[in-house]
Order: sequence, then C-alpha cells, then structure tokens
Amino acid sequence: AFKQRDYNVRLKIIGDGKMSKYIEQKQKIFSGIFWYGRITDESQIKKHMEESHLSVNLGLTGLSIVHSFYYGLPYVTLAHSGHGPEIDYLIDSYNGIIGKDILDAFSRIKNLMSNQDKYEEMSLNAIKTMEQISHLNWYQQMDNSISSI
Repeated sequence: AFKQRDYNVRLKIIGDGKMSKYIEQKQKIFSGIFWYGRITDESQIKKHMEESHLSVNLGLTGLSIVHSFYYGLPYVTLAHSGHGPEIDYLIDSYNGIIGKDILDAFSRIKNLMSNQDKYEEMSLNAIKTMEQISHLNWYQQMDNSISSI
C-alpha cells in the first residue's frame, strides 16, 4: 500500500529467525526491503538507527523500546499481553504507537508519515522518556532522596 501511494519507504530489518526465508522472498519482489540479519555491534546498530524514522516490532517486545527511545525513534508495536515490562514506557500516541492489530498500526504509521509536526513531537517525547528512565536521572533522584534525610 505504501508503494501504491508513492511513499519513499525503506524497510530495514535487523535480526534473524524463523521468517528469514520469507524475508528473502519478499526482498526479490520489493526493492525497498533491506535485511541485515543479526547485528550485535552497537556502532553498526547506531548507523541504522540514525538513518531511521521509526522502530517497529509487531511481535513481543521489551528492551528494544528503550534502545529506540535512546535514538529518538518513536516505537510501533501491537497490543499483546506478553510484552516485557519496558512496554510501560511506551505511551500510545505520545512516544509511539500501540496498534490494536496490523491494519490499525499500518493506518496510524501512514497518518504519522503525513504529519511532520506529530512525528517530531513523538520523536522528542521518545527522547524525553529516555531521559526520565535513564540511570543518570535515577542516580539524581536517589542522591536527592538521601540528601533530604
């Protein structure tokens, strides 16, 4: 659907797993799919994150939310009951999107792509969230609590 509407979208996939063969097949059909496999080197991950506008994980998620917020990327996932505790940092329509299903997530991504102000707001909110949950903020709160005793 993005292709039909002439969006300039690239899907960068980092990771490996059961869907590898499926992704390889789709890459042959859609030129905008780039699959990098498993990457553990943070300098390589950083390069991809800095070139991206969203981080999308439609499966169960956890620490990748925090990782994405560190780079100022709004996060997109689906509502599931099995997410890790980090899902509590993701606030729907504030620093990302929690879709009811794939069609809902897709529709909301399209809306976000056409609203630069909303995208920039979500990106800034991702950074703000990261600052709130960072170890430096936690340390400062602990230090203030101890000092007040």
